[in-house]
Amino acid sequence: MKFLINNQIKEKEKVPCSPTDSPPNSPSKSQPTFVWTGDLLDVATTSQKSKKSLDDSTSFYKCLLRKSFNPSKFKLIKAQLLNDHKKIVEYATQLLENYPNSYAIRYIRADAYRTLMEYKKAKIDLDLAVSQKPKKQEAICFRGVMQCFLRNFDEALNDLNKAIHMEKNDGYAYKWRAYCYYKLHRYDQALEDINKTIDNGVAADVFAYIIRADINRELKNYDEGKADIKKALKFKLNKVDKANIICNHGIINMRAKCYNEAIEDFTQALKLQPNNAIVLQNRSSVYRTLKKLDESLEDLEKACLIDPNSTHQYGVRGALYMEMKKWNDAMKNLNLAIKHHPDNVCSYSNRGELLVKLRKYDEAYLDIKKALEIDPQHMVSLQQMTDVCRRIGNYSEALSMANKSLTIYPNNINTLLLRSEIYYHQNLFQEALKDLDNAIKLSPKISTSYCCRSEVYCKLKNYDLALADINKALSIRDSNPFAYEIRGNIYRKLGKYSEALNDFNKSLELQPFDQNSDDQIERSNSGYDEGYVLIFKMQGERNFANFYARRGATLFASNRYEEALSDLNQALKLQSEHLLSFKKRACVYQKMGKLDLALNDINKFLELREKYSKIGRKSDSTAGIRIRDCIIKGD
Repeated sequence: MKFLINNQIKEKEKVPCSPTDSPPNSPSKSQPTFVWTGDLLDVATTSQKSKKSLDDSTSFYKCLLRKSFNPSKFKLIKAQLLNDHKKIVEYATQLLENYPNSYAIRYIRADAYRTLMEYKKAKIDLDLAVSQKPKKQEAICFRGVMQCFLRNFDEALNDLNKAIHMEKNDGYAYKWRAYCYYKLHRYDQALEDINKTIDNGVAADVFAYIIRADINRELKNYDEGKADIKKALKFKLNKVDKANIICNHGIINMRAKCYNEAIEDFTQALKLQPNNAIVLQNRSSVYRTLKKLDESLEDLEKACLIDPNSTHQYGVRGALYMEMKKWNDAMKNLNLAIKHHPDNVCSYSNRGELLVKLRKYDEAYLDIKKALEIDPQHMVSLQQMTDVCRRIGNYSEALSMANKSLTIYPNNINTLLLRSEIYYHQNLFQEALKDLDNAIKLSPKISTSYCCRSEVYCKLKNYDLALADINKALSIRDSNPFAYEIRGNIYRKLGKYSEALNDFNKSLELQPFDQNSDDQIERSNSGYDEGYVLIFKMQGERNFANFYARRGATLFASNRYEEALSDLNQALKLQSEHLLSFKKRACVYQKMGKLDLALNDINKFLELREKYSKIGRKSDSTAGIRIRDCIIKGD
């Protein structure tokens, strides 16, 4: 939740709001957060009557002087009038030596501790105050708020429930119970309470509208959330507070996928507060979503310069570098992220994804396993573990992970696609089709599922159905390079080589291969990746080895041997153990009369077929043996 700056903090002490949903006014070395706390915590005495008399400080001061000439009380009263909270603690402590059972002094010191952000000390004073006067609603309510600051939300809820039971119309208590429900993800109850707060009027401050905006955001009531932000902006605000509220508006636009509007919000916030690292991080995130990676990195670097001690930057920057295919920089930052935050599931998950891209599957397996130890129900890590096990041919474990993931997230389309591919490699095509049918039923307007089902139909030689599905995918998104590659492969199977080459070339035009896009870091090319074309898209990559092998095979069938050889060489450069490429290149060499090279390639193909058969992949070496016999005979 994005919060505001406490109006009692001096201008020079103000800092940007935190990107995390920390409790209001919670101190944090890396991500400090301050908020408007409303009148509830600005109570200087134990009754609403004496609180109201603070509005006329002169008469209040004279009134207390008439009642007491105790020097320590006089100093305490003066410190209160001057809002000198350190002095309030000092004089209240002196008074408690003589009056250890004073409810009022305990309450006053607790409030001073709250302002000084010493929440544990405030709670200790409130525990004693409540024990002395258990029927005093103010202290119970105040303690509930302190429990919120200490992130003890269950205990906070217990106190706030008591406070509301004692005073049904206490808008402050409803406000903080709404916040408590929000942090416990009980959004419907949170919305009900915050509505009561705002309807009550007395506690309808900026904080209340910000809470309701965030609750509406979580409930996907984006228009209502933005309306609350606009109401919050009507309050008298300084530049810093206004910037933070506008940032909140941008975050709602992010969640509503109104990315251009979000950029406008963050840019407006930065005009008010140019050095707000959190706003820069949020704008960086939107730029990343829009694939404006250079702008995203620029904002992130600015944020890091503003807050160089923030160790959270490493994980974000590592993920961004990975998306930019700067593998070395990505690895350095993710290593630092894990070093500083060894229990952060996302850092292990991201590094696992990077290791998958580098074909280092054994290392990726260990990272993803660690992520699942931290959070056994982490959806992305469950998908990643399914994918890694699939890639190394451990279909039994891959299927087990997919089933576990779908038990927790039954409507997760990505996992359904992964499981269908596991069935595909086990030649369980009907089971694969069931998962794909389910994925299409869940999201009939997503082209991915049609592409995958098309590949299954192609494997079953149901080319009419395969073409119908891939054409459906292209009708949904006609700029899908993966769909053109799949259709090109179907045409290749049908012997329509001209149509196949047109689709392959269109696919490469839409997403060209850039051999200079990656940092100079050695990939492990020993892994042999089989799978639907679309499965690779899930990992944010494209298997160009498969693409060049398929187009090379089409060129070979069209008797364009030199061009075929160029494509097959490129495929093997990208993936050194690509089976289809070895088999087809052997055929190309045979046609070109280079029989020694042809024999070497077909022997390599048969060797790899045997290798991958042993780790669980289905193997059929009959075609390879027949080709080798022809080469040896010189046919």
